[in-house]
Amino acid sequence: MKTKLIAAFALLTAAMMSNTAMAQQNYLDEIAQRACTCVDKVQTNGLGENEITMQMGVCILQSVAPNDREKLMNDYKININDPMKDGQRAGAIIGARMAAFCPATVIKLSNLAKDASAGGSITGNIVKIDTDGFVTFSVKENAGNTQKYVWLFPTKGGLDLPSNYSSMTGKTVTLKFDTKNIFDPRIGDYRQVRIITQITEGFAKVQ
Repeated sequence: MKTKLIAAFALLTAAMMSNTAMAQQNYLDEIAQRACTCVDKVQTNGLGENEITMQMGVCILQSVAPNDREKLMNDYKININDPMKDGQRAGAIIGARMAAFCPATVIKLSNLAKDASAGGSITGNIVKIDTDGFVTFSVKENAGNTQKYVWLFPTKGGLDLPSNYSSMTGKTVTLKFDTKNIFDPRIGDYRQVRIITQITEGFAKVQ
C-alpha cells in the first residue's frame, strides 16, 4: 500500500512539474510571437548596429504583457521593469525563443547589425551641417532616410573639405564611412558614430 502511495505521489509530482513547465513554455511562446510580429515591421534601412539592437530590445520589452512580468520574476528572477539591469538576460531568454518562431527575421537583423558595425557607403543630399564640437553632415538618402556622418580625419575623394565644407548644404555627395562606438559623456554611455573616410561630390563609385 505504502509503495502504491509513493508511486502515486511521484506521478502527481511529475504531472505538476510538467504542467508548470508547459505554462512557462506557453507564456514565453506568446511573448516571442508578439516580439517576432514587432521586429518583422522594423524598418532597418540606414540604421546602425546600436539602433537595430535597440529596436529589437524595444520589441521584446513591448511584447511582455503586464501579467507576464510577475511570471518572469518568479521563473527567471528577471525584473522587466529594470531593463538596465536585467534587459540583457531578458533579451537572451526571449530572443532564444523567438528563433523558433521567426528564425529568418532574427538572422536577418543579426546580419544587418553585423554589417552596420563595419560601415558602408551611401549617396544622398546634404540637408544640414553642424559644427558643434565636430563637423557633422546630415545626409538624406534617396530612400528618404536622414543620417548623420562625422568628419574627424582627412578623407579620400579629392574634396578640399577644410575650405569648402561650410558651403556644401544642398549638394549631392557620395561618401564612405566606418562606424565606431565612441563614449559620449553627455549620456554616460557609448554611442555609434558614422565617421567619414571618403567623400565625393555627386554620384560616384567609392573604392
